[in-house]
Amino acid sequence: MKPRVSNSQAFFSEFVGTFFLVFTFGLNALQHTALGPVSVGSIYAALVFATFGGEDLPSRAAHFNPAVTVGVLLGRRSSLGLGSALLLLLGQCVGGLVAGLTYFTVLSATFSLRPGEGHSANSAFIVEVVFSAVLALVFLGVTSQRQPHPYHGLAVGSVVTAAGFAIGGLSGCALNPALALGVLGSHWAATGRGTEFLHLY
Repeated sequence: MKPRVSNSQAFFSEFVGTFFLVFTFGLNALQHTALGPVSVGSIYAALVFATFGGEDLPSRAAHFNPAVTVGVLLGRRSSLGLGSALLLLLGQCVGGLVAGLTYFTVLSATFSLRPGEGHSANSAFIVEVVFSAVLALVFLGVTSQRQPHPYHGLAVGSVVTAAGFAIGGLSGCALNPALALGVLGSHWAATGRGTEFLHLY
């Protein structure tokens, strides 16, 4: 029997985690922080450590990423059902949008996601898919037991850090549709443009 899940708890958990992830990403990007991938990977690791409640607790899933949620749903390794997954996705997308508007308010600036100079849209799409798949695979691997691996947060955060250095200049390294929605949504709200590459992310 699947555990009862509080709809508000599931939504709020993913909202808060995704908010801090996207907010951190945006602050680093706009301030051109040299070790931005380390910062983003670290906050992701900390959030997963702090909030993951086990595979049988969808209300504490600690995905903060629609790609991970879809991966967990398709992997059928947890009690996550379609209804709960949709709640998580909604929380993630709203959290991403609010984070984008928040860093815009703080820094009075936004940015867009697009393929790096000299790289094609196809190349950006391929690396985003590949590293998003790696992220989902690692998350499934380290959280597939009732008692998660003691370094589960570090493993997930390390993927984000490695990907940031590897493909940041090629695609921007979103790996997260909710992050892309927040970044591109806030940029559109500020400038009325910048969403032409939304489909890549």
